Amino acid sequence: AGIASSEYPQRWQAIAPANQAVAPLTGFPLTVAHVESKLSAANVKVLHKKKLASGGDALYCSCSTDAGQLLLCEIQILPTAARCAVRSDTPGVSALLPPALQSVLMSPS
Repeated sequence: AGIASSEYPQRWQAIAPANQAVAPLTGFPLTVAHVESKLSAANVKVLHKKKLASGGDALYCSCSTDAGQLLLCEIQILPTAARCAVRSDTPGVSALLPPALQSVLMSPS
């Protein structure tokens, strides 16, 4: 239940900002390799990556809930911190992903 990387910007913009959840992510190595590995193991698809002007990286991801709701997620990995922004068409669903991401990223290898 993914989307093509080319669809991501349009889909993100189409979702109301009120359906967005933003949260810090902590307690894991701040590397793209670590984050990508953990996301892949959790069936979160990284659609696109880019370098940020701030010196960090942004990963644009998609996943879906067991009920089939699509979640779009931007994870920023900065030199000293990480954060995520999540959007879903379904109100309230976005807030479920940051704690799940936190758990996935902190899990032992």
